Amino acid sequence: TMQGEGLSLDLPQAPPPVKQMTVQELAENLKNGDVTLVDIRAESERARAAIEGALVLDRPTMEKLEAMPKDSRMAFLCHHGNSSMGAAEYFRKQGFTDVNNVAGGIHAWSMEIDSSVPTY
Repeated sequence: TMQGEGLSLDLPQAPPPVKQMTVQELAENLKNGDVTLVDIRAESERARAAIEGALVLDRPTMEKLEAMPKDSRMAFLCHHGNSSMGAAEYFRKQGFTDVNNVAGGIHAWSMEIDSSVPTY
């Protein structure tokens, strides 16, 4: 949707907006193998707390993700869910249609899903 003074246009050809995925939804998607989870945090942060199976956002992963079908479900993770929004937005702009940002990040995962993952 484009908006300006008195103007609001829906652009049907534009990819849908990035969705916020709760950690509960992420856990269900991971259990079912329905999502590619990408952790955008620095190595030092991932060493402290991680979700098993998450991909690290590096050049080889970028190339792998960019080659995936445009309707692939992706979820991007950071510490609290703010920084990962930029990575999610990048893939949305590449034409991916099921792009998700993990609301609350690894912190919410630790608090609500897996308390064995340390908070920091």
